[in-house]
Amino acid sequence: MEVAFWSNIGGKNGVTSNLAGISIMLTLEKRCPSVLFENHCHMMNLERMLIRKRPSGLLKEEENYFYDHMGIDSLIKRIHSNQYSKETVLKSSLNFLNSGIYYIPQSKLMNKELFEYELNQVIHPFLEQLNDISPITFIDTAGSSNLSTKVILSKADLVVVNLSQDLQIIDHFFENYSSLTSKAVYLLGNYNHNSKFNLLNIRRKYHISKEQIAVVPYNIAFRDSLISGDTISFLLHNQKCERKDENYYFIRELKKAANMIYKRLGELNPSPDQKALRA
Repeated sequence: MEVAFWSNIGGKNGVTSNLAGISIMLTLEKRCPSVLFENHCHMMNLERMLIRKRPSGLLKEEENYFYDHMGIDSLIKRIHSNQYSKETVLKSSLNFLNSGIYYIPQSKLMNKELFEYELNQVIHPFLEQLNDISPITFIDTAGSSNLSTKVILSKADLVVVNLSQDLQIIDHFFENYSSLTSKAVYLLGNYNHNSKFNLLNIRRKYHISKEQIAVVPYNIAFRDSLISGDTISFLLHNQKCERKDENYYFIRELKKAANMIYKRLGELNPSPDQKALRA
């Protein structure tokens, strides 16, 4: 199953950080394995959030070898030459949480426009191959100007629409992307419950059921973990934090958001592999 994390407005609504938090929490709470990748190049990517940055220049030659022989570049080349398999996908991925998460790192060597063009050429077989690795593929999906985004949004079983507490952004989504609402759930990123545009008021204004919308509160410790590459460690450490803990509210709401997506996936045309989502 493909789950596209997407926003109608780029750079404001926490698409990448929300995907990182949700996918990790699903693995920790539900033992729900997944494959992660981006269909675009950007600095604040999943790799930066999942891996602590090494000192500049350390193992530079080995890094270049990795991105030339593994990662999404390698898979694109193999698909073009019809030499890809489940094994090549696994070898091209980074493994986290005991194979709970496979992340296919984005290009560090390829030109941005060329990468987007090359991925778009193979996006259908690429997504099909990922289905052999895990029941769920989470995609950090760029805005609609990206070549493969239209295909991904059309093919996705679920679109996680990342919004904010800015009513203009929400209005823009419903005015321009109503075709996505039938398979959408909503996340309010960097959420502040003290705003007058809180979850309850947004639900009422836009007639969104409580089963379709959740929040990811702003949390400075989570933000710091994203920047330092300690996101998995932060969520592992705080997964079972108590009510008195300063991160309790954030963790509670992130779990609610993950559970919303988990339940929705379990309702969507389950195949034998997907029935595990209902367990």
